[in-house]
Amino acid sequence: MSEVNDDFRIFKRTYRDRQTSELVKTDDWYIQFRDHLRVQHRWPAFASERQSRKLAEKLMELVGARRSGEPLTDKQTAFLETIPDELRDRLVAAGIIDRQSVLRGGPLLAHLEGQKGEEGKLITPGYQQALQAKGGTPQHVKSTIDRVKRIIDGCAFSTYADFRRPGAITDVGVFLGGLREKKKINGSSYNYYIRCLRAFCRWMVKDGRIPANPFAALERVSNADVDKDERRELSVDEVRWLLDTTLATNVIRLGLRAEQRERLYRFSFQTGMRPGQIRGLTKASFDFDADPPIVTARAATVKRRKIHTQVLTPEMATELKGIFSTMMPAALAFKMPSACNLARMLRKDMADAREKWIEAGATAEEKIKRGQSDFLADVDHQGAHADYYSLRHSHGSALADAGVPQKDIQASLHHTTSRTTERYLHTRRHSLATAIGQLPIVKPVRERDAIAATGMDSAALPAAPPSQPMATYGNPKGEMKAASSSQKANTARWAGAIGQTENPCVAGSIPALPISIIHVPPLRRAGRVQFLIGASPVQCALMSVPPVMRLPMRRGAGEEGVGLVFLDVQPVHVRLKRLRIL
Repeated sequence: MSEVNDDFRIFKRTYRDRQTSELVKTDDWYIQFRDHLRVQHRWPAFASERQSRKLAEKLMELVGARRSGEPLTDKQTAFLETIPDELRDRLVAAGIIDRQSVLRGGPLLAHLEGQKGEEGKLITPGYQQALQAKGGTPQHVKSTIDRVKRIIDGCAFSTYADFRRPGAITDVGVFLGGLREKKKINGSSYNYYIRCLRAFCRWMVKDGRIPANPFAALERVSNADVDKDERRELSVDEVRWLLDTTLATNVIRLGLRAEQRERLYRFSFQTGMRPGQIRGLTKASFDFDADPPIVTARAATVKRRKIHTQVLTPEMATELKGIFSTMMPAALAFKMPSACNLARMLRKDMADAREKWIEAGATAEEKIKRGQSDFLADVDHQGAHADYYSLRHSHGSALADAGVPQKDIQASLHHTTSRTTERYLHTRRHSLATAIGQLPIVKPVRERDAIAATGMDSAALPAAPPSQPMATYGNPKGEMKAASSSQKANTARWAGAIGQTENPCVAGSIPALPISIIHVPPLRRAGRVQFLIGASPVQCALMSVPPVMRLPMRRGAGEEGVGLVFLDVQPVHVRLKRLRIL
């Protein structure tokens, strides 16, 4: 009994019974067909004729796809997931399907963690074993696998077909967005999850397990900094207070004496090394005879997996050389607690230093003011937290404040890109004020036009000894005319009036400073006269004195003069550059 088709035939094989010598048919049906290379095969099927016929039809669909070179459809892929392993192996051996088609039908967790047998023995390596083979740290491998596994479980992905289902990209975004909304992850972690998932899919493509990356279009969020946990840096003054207070406090924390903690903090600040690198340093890591002295961290302890060599200050090199003189070469250079306790230890020492700093206030008001500041605070007013990495950030910020080029700071911090280094260069208020102070002074257009109408120019103003007040008069053509005797008398009278005026600019703490007066008649409008007295607003700003004041004065009947006053605090007369219209 058999059924013949143009492409295949199903039949039951016959054999002779050894006991009765009779011909007997098999219980299971067989399929006879030719593959894409016209090679004939006879494979066992099922006991049911109907199931065997359907299997033969599916096999011929696979042969047709192989012969035409077309990719397998989702239905064909789903079919391969349901057939027995023995039949799947036959298809691969015959070349009807490739290894990729077999692997993509397996569970995603088998691709991720590797396929294991009943006894837990690894049969087929997965992404986890590939990361380990590349030399990834156990912490990095674990965090990467856990993130991908969390997405697979959270989105109910089982096989590669689930990755390709409509809306899979949206499912991942919604799942991670829900975790972020519940404050279980932040924006940065969201992007890390995306990066790990895409890396896993890229590896499967490279390993020939899937034809394409189904999450190549999955984008990261651009607002990751909205809920990012910011890390604060310590200023140089904060580091000094921390070191001095830690050394002066005779307290043992987590098995470390005060001098051990102070030395550890100082070394971290001066070198900018990561805690993991410092933890792996030994006496042999230091070369005190080099010029300059250096310390070298092994590649296994460095995040980039490359050797990191840092220069030591002469003071630190001399101190450590004396301490290491009685130690074995393989002895650890620094005693350190665990990663969590390391940050906790630093915060406690910061709290002690902050308390001492507040108590050092001269008055009660000063102590209250210090208590309201974020100096040595665990969390500053912007919500940035302090941990042990804050000393590394302080290293980068201190170098930037000292004017060190960013490429040298990048080398000191051992960063791959300058973009990473920028996160360590915290802008401080005084540095920003210095930068803003370099901006040129700009005036509205109407004031520039009025100044141009006077014909006055900074180059046209003659220098005059500050001890001798001088009155000069300009005109729209820019010509300078000598003052008449009456004008000189009026100038002297106005200068005397200004000197007697009760104003902090010219009276009180600095009443005897010399002044210079410039009278500009062309600016007279409606009986008002412009006066510019003195010439150094910059010096006034340095002395915290208002550089400009208005002085109402009488000049004849019903005419009121208005003066702009600048104090000349240097022995050299500074020329005016601008005239301000009041």
